[in-house]
Amino acid sequence: MRVIARELLWLLVSLVFGIVSGVIFISFLELEPEFESLSTFEKVFEMEVYLIGVILGIIGTYLMRIVAWALKKNVIKDSYDS
Repeated sequence: MRVIARELLWLLVSLVFGIVSGVIFISFLELEPEFESLSTFEKVFEMEVYLIGVILGIIGTYLMRIVAWALKKNVIKDSYDS
């Protein structure tokens, strides 16, 4: 039960980081509307770019988690071998 709770917590953290990274990703692109307001195509494109940023944020969070886990396993294993 504890493992499930920890995984759900990491999922929640990665979703929050994903949303923040999506906003940062879209702000780096500095998208400007062609006319006074956004057209339907521009709204859809902006949402797609935002979702790409969110997905990249979630993947990045889990990659960092895997790297930290691997380093922790190797460091702990090496310290017991010495």
